[in-house]
Amino acid sequence: MNVLSSICYGGDYNPEQWPEEIWYEDAKLMQKAGVNLVSLGIFSWSKIEPSDGVFDFEWLDKVIDILYDHGVYINLGTATATTPAWFVKKYPDSLPIDESGVILSFGSRQHYCPNHPQLITHIKRLVRAIAERYKNHPALKMWHVNNEYACHVSKCFCENCAVAFRKWLKERYKTIDELNERWGTNFWGQRYNHWDEINPPRKAPTFINPSQELDYYRFMNDSILKLFLTEKEILRDVTPDIPVSTNFMGSFKPLNYFQWAQHVDIVTWDSYPDPREGLPIQHAMMNDLMRSLRKGQPFILMEQVTSHVNWRDINVPKPPGVMRLWSYATIARGADGIMFFQWRQSRAGAEKFHGAMVPHFLNENNRIYREVTQLGQELKKLDCLVGSRIKAEVAIIFDWENWWAVELSSKPHNKLRYCR
Repeated sequence: MNVLSSICYGGDYNPEQWPEEIWYEDAKLMQKAGVNLVSLGIFSWSKIEPSDGVFDFEWLDKVIDILYDHGVYINLGTATATTPAWFVKKYPDSLPIDESGVILSFGSRQHYCPNHPQLITHIKRLVRAIAERYKNHPALKMWHVNNEYACHVSKCFCENCAVAFRKWLKERYKTIDELNERWGTNFWGQRYNHWDEINPPRKAPTFINPSQELDYYRFMNDSILKLFLTEKEILRDVTPDIPVSTNFMGSFKPLNYFQWAQHVDIVTWDSYPDPREGLPIQHAMMNDLMRSLRKGQPFILMEQVTSHVNWRDINVPKPPGVMRLWSYATIARGADGIMFFQWRQSRAGAEKFHGAMVPHFLNENNRIYREVTQLGQELKKLDCLVGSRIKAEVAIIFDWENWWAVELSSKPHNKLRYCR
């Protein structure tokens, strides 16, 4: 499924961080750089719904119209990546809890339990409001659901999850005797006689039952996937012809992307190889893996960085020409789109030192923006590549559930690794 007839080029755009006059400047700079698609509204829940049930779309309407007038289409976020402060205040038990019982607080992102009932209720209302608002806008070309699912909270161990886990186990094993047999609970006297005796694999004196641990991987993967499917169902109902996706993260351990890929219309993913490592062999392999998830269908590189990230011990910028080289290498391995995080470098917040297509100090001689513009103009000449497929001559077997099982805490030796 092709999002555009040309190679998608652009990045995450966060206009709510900037005054309105900057929106017009951004649109002109995008036009000059050859940008044709931006991801918009990913972290905008608190801006779109400033209080419970009260929606404000005026600012987003204006941004989308400005971009469309400058030839830029929209990969519209569903804004569910971060719950607002008012939601957390109203439902404090929506905050996730780690295996040691520590509550993960508001003030970062992705601070939600995937099995909280009110989270699901509010997500449904928000996503339907956004979809109904923009279903007929000609700028809308793709849906960006949530963002990097499970990146920071891949497992929650709260009581909501305990209840949902027991239900999941009942559906999987049918009887408590079957669960005891499959988990081998007679070892260390772990036998269960009632479903409500079972809890998530929280912090314990020593090794947790490995079968319980493995099932919790499966359960959390399914719980988070259910969140995605909840949104997708609404989007498909309101906008049946608009492709739906969410950004994967290569060989990200907590989520089984082969399972997830069955439910997206196009695979999109985020890649941040370290420039210090030279030729990014793993990046090449991950492009191949992403292409394989939907049996060779072209994918979109949804995020990379123009220069440097802000979260490594040492954040080395890409040398001149490397961003362009790695972008073309990605197209050669099956990409129909080259996107970045983000369009304009933030002036505040946790990622203000993360590189962008438009850096803090922009002038006509800035190397980063020159390279961005060069690549954008070059990609316009490659429309013939959109939708093309690659015939692989070598196969590597990769399986997420095997990865989970191999690296459980009780294993043959502590240096056993499935994927590094």
